[in-house]
Amino acid sequence: MNVTLAVKQYVSKMIESSGPGMKVLLMDRETTSIVSVVYTQSEILQKEVYLFERIDSQNRDNMKHLKAICFLRPTKENVEHLIQELRRPKYSVYFIYFSNVISKSEIKALAEADEQEVVAEIQ
Repeated sequence: MNVTLAVKQYVSKMIESSGPGMKVLLMDRETTSIVSVVYTQSEILQKEVYLFERIDSQNRDNMKHLKAICFLRPTKENVEHLIQELRRPKYSVYFIYFSNVISKSEIKALAEADEQEVVAEIQ
């Protein structure tokens, strides 16, 4: 199995499932490295992803005209960053993808933080 191709197809699926429109790819340190290996910036720009941000960055602006595609490892730290993000959403809608399994209690915590109902999908 070609791992690079599999990851590229997974990222493509994430982007396509969010539908048309301008998007931001919200990642952690490791998933940023993963995406940079499988996609060039020009390739991903063709898929309407115009911004790349880190979930742990504190200096992100509100951009309600963008859809957020979150690709994160399911660590406690990343889940906590995501909970804080959902409490004060900076984007119009969130499509959340994890690189591994997440616990039911963490899903519940995310659901409770989504008071403005901006999460469209979690996988």
